[in-house]
Amino acid sequence: MNLFRMLCLFMAVQRYAKENDISRSVIILDKAERLRHMDGNLLPGLLRLRELSNLATPFSVIFISELPFQKYYFKGNIVEPLKIFFPQYNMKEFIDILTLDYNNSMKSIRNSYKSLDIDLDFYKNYLHVFLSVFYRNCRDLNELKYMSRLNLCNYCQPIIKGECDASNAMALWKNISPILKSSLDNLYLRISTKSDKAKTNQTVVFSSKNLAHTLELPFYAKYLLIASYLASYNSPKDDKRLFMKYHGRKRKTMKDVKEKSKVSEQLRTNLGPKAFGFNRLIAIFYAILDEKVDFNSSLLAQLSSLVELQLLTASSDGCNLNGQKYKCSVGFDVIQNISAMVEFNIRKYLSDFSHM
Repeated sequence: MNLFRMLCLFMAVQRYAKENDISRSVIILDKAERLRHMDGNLLPGLLRLRELSNLATPFSVIFISELPFQKYYFKGNIVEPLKIFFPQYNMKEFIDILTLDYNNSMKSIRNSYKSLDIDLDFYKNYLHVFLSVFYRNCRDLNELKYMSRLNLCNYCQPIIKGECDASNAMALWKNISPILKSSLDNLYLRISTKSDKAKTNQTVVFSSKNLAHTLELPFYAKYLLIASYLASYNSPKDDKRLFMKYHGRKRKTMKDVKEKSKVSEQLRTNLGPKAFGFNRLIAIFYAILDEKVDFNSSLLAQLSSLVELQLLTASSDGCNLNGQKYKCSVGFDVIQNISAMVEFNIRKYLSDFSHM
């Protein structure tokens, strides 16, 4: 925002104050971290909005941000705002908030199964089961609300089929447990499972087969995503064996023999992604890429885009690349389709399958 637009903002505040009583009013700016990518004079101007507008009437500007104020880089002196820290919701608070979504969740169920009657206590029990799987992996309220609605029908399937009644919590848990664990791979992706054929909350739900084509990622972004998946699901001590041509001879051990008989529950691809560093990601990217590419700002921009698309999750906002940690949010089916698009055999570079 340039100086002219800043003046327009001040004049608009002055005009509104003349026509309305704005005493003890507040201006709330959500997603305030976006100000870091706008003109440098916008944040200082908003912090001194009352002074620059030349108004005696008391009013305040509130910034809601997911980042601490130290992450807001600026030049020169700036008014230090009052900072109030709100801790993350705990599980009980999440249950209380998600319980408020009871009526909306019931509408989607009753549209398909009119005879199904679920009371509030049953719904709370479902939320306890749901969060026992999702709480450690996701703290995004909107995503938890979406996934809880999506899996509620699966939780009620044994009741709908007459296999058990609503009070049989153990049977319901055994049925939903593997479904919830598989749903973790679909966080933020809006991917449907085999039983999900409808739209939820008017958001288009894609299948894992066509998601890779829907994303329309650039060529190098696809390789960055593949590299991130390999870094998430391979042990760092296997990198030399998997990605270097001349890594020396490896003696066959009893551990290697046991690897061949590893059951699916023990596969790394079924245990969830592990965090990895930026340097390891770039090393794997260059190891799997056939052509030589200079490391430049374009690659960093594509990596940032993957984080914004929530195909990667970052432990911080990316200001310090050396200390940055990532996790791949994409499931195996999706990454296999993306690998096929660039004719890359991902199974060859996964420790779960490399011995086969």
